[in-house]
Amino acid sequence: MTDDNPIPSERADAAAPRALSALSFTLALSVLLAIFVLLNPVWKSSTMSEWDQNIWWSYAAIPLVAAIFLAFEKKLGLPALFLDSMKLTFAKFAITFIASNLFWSYGGVPGTGSEPATTARGSSELSFTPHDVPASTPLDPPSLGSLSGVVRDREGQPVEGALVYTRAGLEEFSFSPPSEPVRFTHHGDHVAPPLAVIQVHQLVTVHSESPELHTAVLSTAERNQLLNFPVLPQKKRDLMFAHPHGPISITCSIHGTKESPANLIITSNPFYSWTDRSGRFEIEGIPSRKVELATWTTSEISTVQQIEIRAQANQDVVLQLR
Repeated sequence: MTDDNPIPSERADAAAPRALSALSFTLALSVLLAIFVLLNPVWKSSTMSEWDQNIWWSYAAIPLVAAIFLAFEKKLGLPALFLDSMKLTFAKFAITFIASNLFWSYGGVPGTGSEPATTARGSSELSFTPHDVPASTPLDPPSLGSLSGVVRDREGQPVEGALVYTRAGLEEFSFSPPSEPVRFTHHGDHVAPPLAVIQVHQLVTVHSESPELHTAVLSTAERNQLLNFPVLPQKKRDLMFAHPHGPISITCSIHGTKESPANLIITSNPFYSWTDRSGRFEIEGIPSRKVELATWTTSEISTVQQIEIRAQANQDVVLQLR
């Protein structure tokens, strides 16, 4: 009497998804790598946005490429498609991560060079190399005034750690930037500090303490992208802004919402202050005229108010967040 039931090992083989053969897997991976390299030829791509297109499309094509090769081998099924797509994703990531770091180490990081980066409007906004700083406008001490006050939230409670800065009204003046650079550090899941203020022509440094590849995407509140560049492990990046902006968010195009964004305000002057535990702030030495005072917090709640600065006088104001 024969036993028609398959032995346990045969049952396991029948239940397991039939994966791509080694040859087909290699060919599928080669197709994905070709997309990454050739969509925007990497040896010609000078901006990170072109690299982003290569990265996105090479990942987006993985399920389709896997399905084609599985169908050719008559192994197409959801379990096999899922497993082979995952294996192709991990293999492609490992190869392109190593290749990109080697390419950028020896061939230069996309977007670097002596030419300033430009926005969609075409105006020079920032550069990767320090540039000449305009001379400061002489100020007459008797014509200067000061501001003090408190920042309150929607319930009327004082807000600690809010940034108060003069957003407009001092365009006719030039001010020397601080000599100390503003430093941003990528820790893998967030960028520190979460909120910073930078004066135009002040040096900004960006570096990573994470072993993974990240990018720094700088975008305005109107979602206009100012810059997108890779943040490499232990490799410092310097840049300098030529015009005021605010607020600007720093996000990662690779990890997206998995990382907490950072925010920065670019001012044209040194007249800003952080509120203390009681929500109070002080700003001294402001030229007497009407200015636009803005407030920004890490929760992205803000307010704007026009204030008349009087010479040799202190203005005490209450700023209510919206």
